[in-house]
Amino acid sequence: SYVVCSLAAGQGLKVKALIGEWYYAVVDSHAGYIHRTDVTISSSAVAGMGMLKQGMKGEEVMKLQRALYDRGFLTKDNISGTFTSKTRKAVMEYQQAMGLSADGIAGSATLSTVYDSSNKLEKANADFYRLKGTVVLLDWFKGGNEWLHKGARFTVTDVRTGKSFRAKRFGGWYHADSEPITKYDTSIIKSLEGFSWNRRPIWVTYNGKTVAASMHTMPHMANPTPSNGFDGHFCIHLYHSKVHANSKECPRHQRCVQEAYSAGKKH
Repeated sequence: SYVVCSLAAGQGLKVKALIGEWYYAVVDSHAGYIHRTDVTISSSAVAGMGMLKQGMKGEEVMKLQRALYDRGFLTKDNISGTFTSKTRKAVMEYQQAMGLSADGIAGSATLSTVYDSSNKLEKANADFYRLKGTVVLLDWFKGGNEWLHKGARFTVTDVRTGKSFRAKRFGGWYHADSEPITKYDTSIIKSLEGFSWNRRPIWVTYNGKTVAASMHTMPHMANPTPSNGFDGHFCIHLYHSKVHANSKECPRHQRCVQEAYSAGKKH
């Protein structure tokens, strides 16, 4: 190796790429390598250099954050256009999942794969991360019953595991009597903790809205769709929902509704 040129402190240069610990940079008519510890990247720098790292800002950073959000590695409230420590953590998780070098810097390999529409990689609980920060509390008797109307097909996200499945409301008046749509959905429900009366905090997403709710996983009584492998139905409670048997609120369901709401707030 040899010295291409000498740089003075504060002298500007244009970084073209990051290779290991070295930047490939251009200064006037000279091109060469400089160690990354000898360079300070401007906080407003963006991806003309084919890489993004913590501290950068701009449209390219926001584009990366949206892609990470779409794949479930970043929450919606972290799409800011600033490459924060949370963005770096999301990049590292994505790189690990892709089998790339997990340095938290979005170089050409990371950017090309994260933007590749043929790459179907998503975090296992992608829906959980996409929905976090958007969850609302909805009173069953003040719009909840009408929103989650009979016949509605919706997505349920289990707050404690991040797993999601599809379901349909077929009945109920004080709460939503519901059933999984397919055998696959039934398998997701069973994977939560078997078939149990234990209450679980969930998010229900329908018509662009996500609402804090509670459910159990025990199939019982009416069984509208035997082909789904769920021998009965399960109950979904929203804020202030009641039990059909006694027309009273279930404290355990309501505690889970509050847990779901708290988990869905922005942090």
